[in-house]
Amino acid sequence: MTITVIFSSFVLFPLVVMAYQSGWCVNNGTKQDIQILVSQGKTIKTERGDIEKVQDALNTEENILKQTNARLEAVAVSPGTIRNIWIKEDLETRYKRLLRLEEEKNGMEIELTEERIRLLEKANPCFRERNVESPYPGYLLSQDTFMVGTIKGVGRIYLQAVVDTYGSFAFGKLYTSKLPETAADVLYDRVLPFYESQGITVENILTDNGWEYCGRPMIHPYQIFLELNDIEHRRTKVARPRTNGFVERFNRTVLDEFFRETFHDKFYASVEELQEDLDQWLHYYNYERPHRGYRNMGGRSIETMENGKIIKEQLTIKQVA
Repeated sequence: MTITVIFSSFVLFPLVVMAYQSGWCVNNGTKQDIQILVSQGKTIKTERGDIEKVQDALNTEENILKQTNARLEAVAVSPGTIRNIWIKEDLETRYKRLLRLEEEKNGMEIELTEERIRLLEKANPCFRERNVESPYPGYLLSQDTFMVGTIKGVGRIYLQAVVDTYGSFAFGKLYTSKLPETAADVLYDRVLPFYESQGITVENILTDNGWEYCGRPMIHPYQIFLELNDIEHRRTKVARPRTNGFVERFNRTVLDEFFRETFHDKFYASVEELQEDLDQWLHYYNYERPHRGYRNMGGRSIETMENGKIIKEQLTIKQVA
């Protein structure tokens, strides 16, 4: 009995093995012929006793295919192609790629190398200092002084930045000096009025050990302001300002997404003019911009704050009960 099978190199081996195992090639112990038409037009005719030779030939063909696939995997891709893929996926900068890596790490189990962890911590200091967390809005605010740059005819410009560690809701005000009075002014002018309008109490503020934040309690203006408003002052560990990671992350974001772009496109003659544009960007940051990471999970800061207010009310009810 003769069996004819038309095949390609991708299905040849399974068909022969199935034919041999199912007994198609056996007829009362007599020798059976197997005629196979190869895709290249060649014919192989063999006896049952030579089936091993056919299998060896098929194995050789499989090895060739594997080697070909391995060579294809090692094909070099041009930098332009990689760049186009990054742009398509919104990953054209190292900062964005690290943010995506952090986001994936938060969502699933990914084994990070020491090099990746180091880069993540450099781009996002709060990646390592995740013990600084808040159960609800207003529980802990982070404040920092950030030197933005210089304006011709004005001098150095400093940003007093304040970030709620619960949902990354941020505040910022520009000054031409780095003083305790300016550190207290941003709280008096921007932060506390907002939280009062939301019915939220600010309980703690975390700062570094800079002289604009620390001093003798009854003399230092910033310390006096916190005392008058019943706000507890927490400080970062000495020589470890990265403990204040939430506001450090905000400083990096506002630098990349606002200051560098606006200084490139526009000339500013005064701090007030720059402050107007900063206020517009802060509104976008708090009310429109989605935030990645484990705190907001793609939501907006104002949404996280509104949800946190409900959590705060529930905690208050439990404490009263």
